[in-house]
Amino acid sequence: CLESCNLLEFSNAFPGFARASQPFCSGAVLLTRKGMETMLEHCTPIFHGLDHMIARLTFRGELASYFSLPLPLYQDVFFGSDVARVERGTGNRSHASSLQS
Repeated sequence: CLESCNLLEFSNAFPGFARASQPFCSGAVLLTRKGMETMLEHCTPIFHGLDHMIARLTFRGELASYFSLPLPLYQDVFFGSDVARVERGTGNRSHASSLQS
C-alpha cells in the first residue's frame, strides 16, 4: 500500500484499527457517508487516480483513513499498479510529488 508504517497511529480504545498517514491503495476501501461527501467535495473534478486522491486528502488531513487489523486481504500484484510509476513523456507521477500538489 506504500504506507509509511512508522507513521501509523494505534489506539488502545480501538485495537482493530490504525489511522493511516498516506495510504496508496484502494484495493478494499469502505467509506462512511461523511467520507464519501468529503471525496465528492475535494475530488470533483477528478484530478488523479483514486489511489492518489485518497492519499493526498489523507496527507492533507482532509480525509481520515484507517487500516483494519489484522488486514482482511492482501493485494495481488498480478495486474500491477501505476502508483509510484514514472512513464516516459508523462512526467514524474510518483506518489511523493503528487502529495505536494
